[in-house]
Amino acid sequence: MTKRLSSGPSPTKASEAWTRGFAAAVREAAGDSGRLTAKKAKAMTGPYADNAQNFFEKAGRSWASVDTVIASGRRYVQRETEEAAGSDKKLSAVDIRKLPDDLSGDILALQGKAAPKADKPSVTKGLEDAVKAANVEGLNDYGKWFDVQTYPKSKSREDILRTIVGYDDLSDQEVNDWFSSTKGPAAVKGFAEIMRDVGKEELENREVDEPLNGEAAKALFDGVADSVQKSVVPAKLKGVELLEHSIAEDGDTAHSLLIAKKKDDSWLVVSYSDFPF
Repeated sequence: MTKRLSSGPSPTKASEAWTRGFAAAVREAAGDSGRLTAKKAKAMTGPYADNAQNFFEKAGRSWASVDTVIASGRRYVQRETEEAAGSDKKLSAVDIRKLPDDLSGDILALQGKAAPKADKPSVTKGLEDAVKAANVEGLNDYGKWFDVQTYPKSKSREDILRTIVGYDDLSDQEVNDWFSSTKGPAAVKGFAEIMRDVGKEELENREVDEPLNGEAAKALFDGVADSVQKSVVPAKLKGVELLEHSIAEDGDTAHSLLIAKKKDDSWLVVSYSDFPF
């Protein structure tokens, strides 16, 4: 990535530089159609691929215009950099490390620096592998998406929820009202049960001659359930919570989120979203 930022940039300068790179990557991936699909985003490589992929996972959509994706990214980076910079409105090296995983490395790269890997919360590899394996076309094309993300301790629970649902203007109370909550060991068990129940539905509803048949789909959901129960251990955490949002109207997205607060106050979030269409 070409160096485009000096040290201590303002949030606006950092956002503009990042958005230029993101916009170019999105337009290249979309091609002449002017539309970016979830499938095309999944095939992206480079520093902005995770941002495009996260857009579709959080929005629960199968496609969007390039302008919509770019505008969403612009709002996201502006909001996050302003929050990280604080009152002095300058992004120091410490401030940049406060940014979400899908931004901090990009901003450092725009300054010609390497991301400090040791400062990032870790994700259990088995869980990451199970989630990656489950994000296949046979599920994604039907609006079903999985994700696992880490967030720094500078983020609040409500900040994370706003990021996931895609509504930046919701108050803490409003975003909490979206979800029902289960805490403690029951949260991990509950998330795993949701995965297994959806897997059973896939087994019952899919035709045997589909590219992804019912048994294969069920195995993917079971794999996520097994990995969550092995990786998210309440006794090793400060807290863990299952948050559920059901579909209330047409166009709504169902969310099942397992939010774990680690001993160092960083966050691990496993999410499953379903946007039926």
